[in-house]
Amino acid sequence: MNLTYLAIENDLSVHERESQVWLVSRNVSAIRVSSMNEGIELAMKHQFLYIGINASNVNYLPKLRLLRDVTNDPILISTTTYTMEEQGEAIANGADLFGQISDNPESNIKSVMALINRLNERAMQRKNTDGVLIDGDVIVSTNHNIAFIKDDIIQLTDTEVKIMRFMMLNRGKTVKHKEMYYEIYKGEYFKETSSDILYSTMKRLRKKIKKVTPHNYIETIWDVGYRITTDIDTK
Repeated sequence: MNLTYLAIENDLSVHERESQVWLVSRNVSAIRVSSMNEGIELAMKHQFLYIGINASNVNYLPKLRLLRDVTNDPILISTTTYTMEEQGEAIANGADLFGQISDNPESNIKSVMALINRLNERAMQRKNTDGVLIDGDVIVSTNHNIAFIKDDIIQLTDTEVKIMRFMMLNRGKTVKHKEMYYEIYKGEYFKETSSDILYSTMKRLRKKIKKVTPHNYIETIWDVGYRITTDIDTK
């Protein structure tokens, strides 16, 4: 069986040192990404021996609970500046291990393997990823009623998170007023009144987004509906 771990790590030299020891001593290969967004996307699609995050160079805490939402794989946080406060936050948000990284890669591997053996049963199960949607710089969590635009967090109401979910599931397409109204409110669409309800909700949602980014993620298609655009769409 070919085992692979996922490293969320910005320092290539550290990754190369650790991954080489894993490959030689345990025949375990590695995949490296440099952002939590990339890590969450991969965790949604694949199962790993574990997911390792270097807290020294990755801004991981804001999105750690989203990573935990989409995977049962062990999540291990390594740091060079250990504090009890950060350890508590990391564990509370889904990390299985938070610890000082050693200069001895083999020592690190032994610690990781000891934890993996204890978590093996849970790590072999898959989680339902329906609660997290991700595209480019945008992540929406329907479980927590929040959205991230890059690293900025937006608190959403139940209605707003339903809208974001529906639009992201239809990203790149124009969602008609009638379709959206039925999906969100489960009622019959009347142009005179229902469009005003949608307009007011969209206005509040856009106002929240505008506080953290100048990019117009929700585009109005006049007299038709709305379309969501991400950085991926606009490149």
